[in-house]
Amino acid sequence: MQGLMDRHSTLSASESSTRETRKDANAKLMETATRMMKNGATPDVITFIETTITEVNQNILGVIVDEHNRDQALINSLLERFAAAVTAMEAACAELQQQHLDITNMRQEHHECRQDEAITCARSRKCEEELEHLWSLVRIEETEMRRIHWAIHGEWCVGAAPDHPSLADPFHWTITEYKEGAETSESVNAYPQIDLEDDVIEFRRFNVDYFGQYIVQKPKVEEAWSNYNSKLIECAQLEELWDTKVEECDGRQDLVHENACEHASHHRTQSTNFGNEYHMTTLAYNEAVTAIQQLEHDRKREWETLHITTCLLETVYTHVIHSIDSGEPCPTTESHPEETEAAINYCHVVEESLTANLTIDYGEPPPPPRCEVDPGPCTAQYIWDDHGSFSMALQADHTLELTTHDLEDYMTTLSSHGWAGCAAPKACIPCDMEGLVIDTAYTASEVCKPHQEYLQPGQMDADTFKCQTGDQCILASGRCNGASNCDDGSDELGCTTSWGLPALLHSASTCQDPFVSDVQFRCADNTQCTPIEGRCNGVNNCADGSDEEGCSSGTTGLTTEATTGYTVSIEVPSLHSAVFYDRQYTFDSLGSFTGHSYIKMSNDDKRIRHSHVQMKLRLPQPLQVYAVKLDDQELPWLHTDGWTLTDLEGVSYHGVRSTRHTDWSGELNEDFYGPGQVWEKTYPAGTVELRGNDGGDGSYLVFVANPAHPPTPTFPTHGPPDPTPGPAHPPTPPDPTQGKGKGKGKGKGKD
Repeated sequence: MQGLMDRHSTLSASESSTRETRKDANAKLMETATRMMKNGATPDVITFIETTITEVNQNILGVIVDEHNRDQALINSLLERFAAAVTAMEAACAELQQQHLDITNMRQEHHECRQDEAITCARSRKCEEELEHLWSLVRIEETEMRRIHWAIHGEWCVGAAPDHPSLADPFHWTITEYKEGAETSESVNAYPQIDLEDDVIEFRRFNVDYFGQYIVQKPKVEEAWSNYNSKLIECAQLEELWDTKVEECDGRQDLVHENACEHASHHRTQSTNFGNEYHMTTLAYNEAVTAIQQLEHDRKREWETLHITTCLLETVYTHVIHSIDSGEPCPTTESHPEETEAAINYCHVVEESLTANLTIDYGEPPPPPRCEVDPGPCTAQYIWDDHGSFSMALQADHTLELTTHDLEDYMTTLSSHGWAGCAAPKACIPCDMEGLVIDTAYTASEVCKPHQEYLQPGQMDADTFKCQTGDQCILASGRCNGASNCDDGSDELGCTTSWGLPALLHSASTCQDPFVSDVQFRCADNTQCTPIEGRCNGVNNCADGSDEEGCSSGTTGLTTEATTGYTVSIEVPSLHSAVFYDRQYTFDSLGSFTGHSYIKMSNDDKRIRHSHVQMKLRLPQPLQVYAVKLDDQELPWLHTDGWTLTDLEGVSYHGVRSTRHTDWSGELNEDFYGPGQVWEKTYPAGTVELRGNDGGDGSYLVFVANPAHPPTPTFPTHGPPDPTPGPAHPPTPPDPTQGKGKGKGKGKGKD
């Protein structure tokens, strides 16, 4: 009996004991109950049994239920944490989606404005053409007037006046009476007969003729000047409208850019916050589930043990009561072996439903929402969406507008990519966000978080690089830091490139519809595409390797688009070949660029502002772009956009240009330029946007070369030329009679 009370005391203290202690006590109690069943029991155990069963039902089972409830509450709290995180991210996604729709609408308004800008430009250019025609009429009429004027001047202004003539000079006087005529004369006084000299007769004839011409020509000149001046005012008004439209469209583009930057920053912050919260909740949830599943199993086994023990004790209790009432001894394995064994086996039969109340509902963590990931500002996709092409409907409207108003001939038609000429957009400027800095001390990796799962293997965004194999992610600052942070070492692949940025590693994916060559390269299988930056970057991004095929050592496949709408072509220039389409300038020296590709454009392309796109180059593979500029002409974007001053020799050229002053003098201005400075930048495949010269004196020239065959210096390698000398001959100052350079590609100046 003393042993039974010890076991009861251990069981009673189980609420404050460890589970292991309680488990051991339960096991011993069941062992005791089983022994009672087998060996029989005396009436003195009744109190023990009653007390034990009461203790189990009132205390021990309650403790187990409490433990179950606490664990269920923990799981519920983690599921609620999941739900809160997902709800917050769904709200953020909804906000981001609304921002996306707002940006889409703003972008459409920007495109409509640029289309209207092109129409306004066409009207202005048409007016300028008409103005040029009227100027030609002024020249014709003025030339004729000046011929008459100088002829009269030559007859009348021959020098100092001679002495007063005598009667014999220049007339021969006959002293006889002479009147107008006998028939008509009404003269009272007689006139002498005059015999005129031949030169006097000729002088009189000349004056009658030329003064008559003068009288006829004068209103013609006045009308020509009047028409010209009226047209000049009209053109000035159209140009002012054009200026106003440019400012409006720039404002709309700025609004798109500001909202896109805000969208990108908001998306980045929200995704990171949500990703970290969801990730930490997942870790806590998985850890809790692993621990609670074991506790759940142990509780169920303990509950079953207590059920069996209670059943055995109740059976023993029944036997003891029966024995007391009947006087018969309690059945044992010796006296009633089969009955005893059956009773024991009956108590060990446990239905699954017995522990249903102890089953933990682990729920199902809600999947992380997937926000639409907009292309960040200044990515290839963003540039295409922002100022790569008009919508098909807007293209149709633009063409109809030009046709309706006879404006097709003023270089404002659509390019092959669907953007109107003379609607130069602003160049994209990266958002003012913290730039990526390589961390050489970074040596870590972790399982990719939910907000990183959209990354393809080998892809990197502003924050994260996803390893090519497995589900590892590292910070973007650890890419190409000299340490293999990914288990497969993929973060250190493709780090050395001619354009200075790590090569694109991620594999090709589904082609977008409609396919855009400015954004993607289509693999040979015609089903997969890789970002255009992956073309010829030394990595097989296409599964079939087709993105690395056809990578020439030249510039084959290079195409151009002048946003002014003017003619542009790719040539290999020679000495004395034309420099521009709209100027009589020819090359005197090609410096370091003999045999290299030259972007031949119009001199008036330079009127595009520094902030706007003058020329688009579409590179089929990584290429080097060179800007050859005058020494005294600044291009600030060379510094801000990462160009490098080289020791290459630029080109020299000269030519003549006409102004309205030379229309009367007959003299032409002969200008000499070069060799100037040479700046370079290497780009991966894709669209390169070159900015304007702000209407400055002298255009910069563009050459393109393959990194495998770059231009070489032609002078001794003691350093680059002094950047201060200036042109061989100072250029003629701008003609004040010319139209103002508005940085929009006007096509009327002669400078």
